Amino acid sequence: MSQETSDKEEFQNNKDVIEVETKSGRQIIVKYYLESTKKLLFTNSYPSNYLVASIKKNIERFFNIPFVNIILKLGDAVLNNEDKIGDFQTDNFGVLEITLVFSNVHLKLEPEDVAQIYQHVPPVLPDVLTVQVPTEDRGVYNVVVEVENKCIYKPNLGGYENTSTGIEYHNAYSQTGPYLLKKNGLVLAHRDSQTPSTKNKTINLAMSKATQVTHIPQGGDKILIPRPYETAEERAVRLDIPGKVRFIQKCYRAWKLKKKVKELSLEYKKRMSKQTQDDLQEQIREELRFKKDLTNKAFPMDAEDFDMLYSMIERWKRAEIKRISQEYCGPAKIVEFQVLLDKEIELLHSIDKVRQTISDDIETRKEVRFFKSIGMPIRWNSEYKNLPIEMDTLETQKGRDYFQMYKSIGDKNLSVDEKVDLYTKIKKYFENHKCPTVVELNKLIDRMCTLLARGMSKSHYLTVEHMIEKLMFHHFQLPECNEGVTSRLNKLKEKSMENKLVCCRSCQKLKSMDSFLINARMSKTNICNACQCLNKSEDPCIDFTPYKYILKQVKKYEAEHHSNTSVAFIVTVSDVFYIMDKFWHGKSALSECNDISKLRLVRWNVNEQWSPWNCLPLTVDEGKAHLRIKILRDVYDEHFMSEVFNKLALAKIQFKQLIFVENCLEKN
Repeated sequence: MSQETSDKEEFQNNKDVIEVETKSGRQIIVKYYLESTKKLLFTNSYPSNYLVASIKKNIERFFNIPFVNIILKLGDAVLNNEDKIGDFQTDNFGVLEITLVFSNVHLKLEPEDVAQIYQHVPPVLPDVLTVQVPTEDRGVYNVVVEVENKCIYKPNLGGYENTSTGIEYHNAYSQTGPYLLKKNGLVLAHRDSQTPSTKNKTINLAMSKATQVTHIPQGGDKILIPRPYETAEERAVRLDIPGKVRFIQKCYRAWKLKKKVKELSLEYKKRMSKQTQDDLQEQIREELRFKKDLTNKAFPMDAEDFDMLYSMIERWKRAEIKRISQEYCGPAKIVEFQVLLDKEIELLHSIDKVRQTISDDIETRKEVRFFKSIGMPIRWNSEYKNLPIEMDTLETQKGRDYFQMYKSIGDKNLSVDEKVDLYTKIKKYFENHKCPTVVELNKLIDRMCTLLARGMSKSHYLTVEHMIEKLMFHHFQLPECNEGVTSRLNKLKEKSMENKLVCCRSCQKLKSMDSFLINARMSKTNICNACQCLNKSEDPCIDFTPYKYILKQVKKYEAEHHSNTSVAFIVTVSDVFYIMDKFWHGKSALSECNDISKLRLVRWNVNEQWSPWNCLPLTVDEGKAHLRIKILRDVYDEHFMSEVFNKLALAKIQFKQLIFVENCLEKN
């Protein structure tokens, strides 16, 4: 025992052993084994009151293993998180052997991994050693030694990295710890112990003496062997600099050629892909246009749709007349013409019936729009913060009352008694009005009440009811009868007519420019749109749908080529029809294709902007080929070009008004 005590004191004096614990001490040494390999992972010591949960947290912190996946076993028993480490039975040396198990099979921990972690991570876990001390009386004596690591680690303050060698240089420093004083009786806190003493010593030999040394070769020395003399011409031949330059140029040109070919290949693929997409989109647009035309023919809604139907009937009639004239003669021909006339009358009657229905719907929508405009509150934005203001006047309230009265007349769900009461209220409302419209309205109301009282069917009084609606609407429009309801609309209308007005030669009325149909061949306005519709029956109906599409394609092409001053944005659909019908007779200039849906008006001279005197009709494929021509005389013969020039000169005469407009656009 005396030898053991002396050994322990010797360890404490030399500072090799920081702390010695035996079985009776407060510290408990824990050795961790892996269940699968039964290998020792690491060793640590804990106080006796340390919880198992704290041990798991330490393992989670140092080895990056989730807390929930850590299981500690002592033998076959699983340790709970609330257990203390001192509650378990240790061996004679105060060592507790615990098996480390992971609930997740993918988690693994080997002794090599622990050693690597100890190497790169500052070791905060103290090392525990079992030292065997030989004695004379007891033989070998085992002493448990816990070594504390008091190293001072450098803080990470950034640094630099050598890109060629990969060595990192940190901007950090480390100071040594305090000096451990040895109690040997020496006084170190003194001036003599802190002041170094200087000494003079000769290190170089005198000039009069010589020294002989043996040369020791180094690894970096370079041994030069003399060679024969080489002239400049021989050196130039040996180096062959021009040949090497030619080789470099050849390689560079080959690389440049490959790069250019690759770029052109990518550009070719890109353009081919774009061309395919454009063709697909063009095909889709053609299909949609065809479907739209079929829909407009089956369900016409505006004047253009009905003109399309009338044009179809006219073409069908001409084809039938031609067929009958070729196949029949005599009485059979007369009978066939009679059948054709009956079919034409039937078709026109059905179209007029649909047109009248749509016209009535449009008229009803106009009337509803009128009542909504007179009943809408006045709105404007104030000068203060641009706040919206809405004012409901007596006139707008009266306008809404008129609208309710007008809607009640057209209500089809009213019974006979309710209709009689309604007409009685309307007659009472107009009893103070003495205008001719009200007098006629009262007569119609009395007749309507008489028909309802006698139980007549709806077909007998439907016309009278419709006349009452029209007279009421006309009465509400009169400024002298509607109590100022339409005064605001009349003021807005007068304000819009402050601009230049034009007198129609047919109806002799002053109208704005919006009421006239204008084309590029006109020098002054003549007849308004209303009079044009009345005189339209004298001229055959023209289907402007394909010509509208031709004009749309022309504008699209000019916009894509940035021709913003082109007169294509000024001409109308009637001008395109005039060009196609009068100059080119509705045929292609090359193939004489007369299918107007397949024709396009393309530039004659590709380098100039589109105009009526710089265009010709071609099919889609012909137009694409024509636009790729750079010199026209190399492709077309003199006869064809002379015909084209004559027609273009005629177009320039007919559209002479556009020449001045084009010059103004180019100047601006």
